[in-house]
Amino acid sequence: MKKIFTFFAVAILAIASFAAEETVYFVNVQGWQGTINAYAWTTDPNANWPGTPATKEAEQIAGYEVYSYSAESGTYANIIFNNGTSQTKDLVWTAGKYFVLDDWYTKEEAEAKLASPIEKEVDYFVNNKSWENIKAYAWAPQNAGWPGETAAKEAEQIAGYDVYSYSAPAGSYQNIIFNGDGGQTADMVWTAGKYIVDNQWYTKEEAEAKLTGPVTPAVITYVLMGVGGDWKTGIPLTQNSDNENEYVLLGQEIVETDAVKVVTLTDGVATAWCGNVDEYSVEHSADDMGNIVLTAGKYDFYYKVKEDLIYICATPATDVENVATQKNTTKFIRNGQIMVMRDGVIFNLLGQEIK
Repeated sequence: MKKIFTFFAVAILAIASFAAEETVYFVNVQGWQGTINAYAWTTDPNANWPGTPATKEAEQIAGYEVYSYSAESGTYANIIFNNGTSQTKDLVWTAGKYFVLDDWYTKEEAEAKLASPIEKEVDYFVNNKSWENIKAYAWAPQNAGWPGETAAKEAEQIAGYDVYSYSAPAGSYQNIIFNGDGGQTADMVWTAGKYIVDNQWYTKEEAEAKLTGPVTPAVITYVLMGVGGDWKTGIPLTQNSDNENEYVLLGQEIVETDAVKVVTLTDGVATAWCGNVDEYSVEHSADDMGNIVLTAGKYDFYYKVKEDLIYICATPATDVENVATQKNTTKFIRNGQIMVMRDGVIFNLLGQEIK
């Protein structure tokens, strides 16, 4: 009889052990509002996102609310605590431990970590873009769904520009994007105490110097693209010594298969693709780039910056009529008439100079 009792006792203990629950804890140092959820998974999740509401514990740690989630031992390998918008990173399920900001701790370690006030970090954005409704989207882990949380407008400006800030407990985030109606910054690495100006981090003093110092003019160049079917390499146009608003490329050989554009580069980045010509105006739209198709031969390319015009003439041009023929090929029309530009002078088809 004693052996039978022992067998059943062992079996009951084994079943109890197999069904034992494990609990993980989340200390809400971030001060998240709303329902705190637990999204747990190994292969299959415990529920659809954002998971199952976590249990609010009666006992706090250092004045911070504590939430828990329990499951049978071995059920889950990972967990994310969240409030539906803000969330922790993907965590490895660590039974009996407390997640505080960036890592798991025992209860005693969590209490020790939170015994002193948690330091807050602040990132700043100088709104020299005139964006409205500035928000901060921080992640790794995520602070909220896009476009993020509303950034705080600082009382003090820099160089006349509004400054916005976003703060969080130290170690909360790795990246941040400030954004608003009108645009967004690049993906920025969280850099506490610094100011974003034109997608670069600066100290306050550096930001003031950048925005109040002399403005470095953008480097503007004009290149001819599409020669030889190559849309990657451009042939630069040269400023006309007789007309600073005009850039030229003389005697460029064009083959039958070429379809070319004059492209404006600002600091090396294409900012305008100039193709279609309609009454001497140029479309600057990537959606309607309008290649200029020419018959084979040598051409002079004129790009008049001031009026945003592009002029194309054949070279050598023995007389105005020949030039006009080439101009007609590219549909240069003004007030319903074909016009010709040669060396900065406009002619009609009769060879008469147009003032």
